[in-house]
Amino acid sequence: FRLIRSVREGKYDRRDPLLRFLCSGTLYLAVAMAFVGVQGLRLAGNADSVLPASLTEPFYFAALYGFLLAWIYGFGNRIVSLFLGVGPATRGTASGAFALQGAGVVLAVLSWLPALSHGAALALRDAGLSCAALSALVYLAGNGFLWRRSTLPMLRTPGNPGFAIRAAFGSLGLWAVLELAAVALSRTT
Repeated sequence: FRLIRSVREGKYDRRDPLLRFLCSGTLYLAVAMAFVGVQGLRLAGNADSVLPASLTEPFYFAALYGFLLAWIYGFGNRIVSLFLGVGPATRGTASGAFALQGAGVVLAVLSWLPALSHGAALALRDAGLSCAALSALVYLAGNGFLWRRSTLPMLRTPGNPGFAIRAAFGSLGLWAVLELAAVALSRTT
């Protein structure tokens, strides 16, 4: 927190994508930790060691699609573009990915509220999954990590880290396409 405060006082302000993604990702981590606390209370109060999906699924979504994805977006926006030498992202990329990712996490976590009907829960879950996947596609399209060639000097390192980075972001894109296809198939079949 001290590091984030000091960054705000220097070159970057509160609108900086890195700070926005790190702060939101940290918030999602706190939500995931709250679910871990509730899971612990549930385990302490029951002889049964099996946790209900309503306590595990929102934890996974907040941790993976909230915390981890936000931090990947934040550091990727600043560091990967510099490392690969592809330059800054297209204008609006970070804001679009940020809004879609945040909506996805909120909708998916809310989909596990016990008071919801089965249909409403599934609709919220699918909307959350779709928003998270679309956030990845917006992020990748705007940053161009997969197809933009280096226009700026790349950091010199041994081996071929550029390939590894592009393969990792390619995997993110593949996940997003498969996620959207899964939602579409579950809705149409």
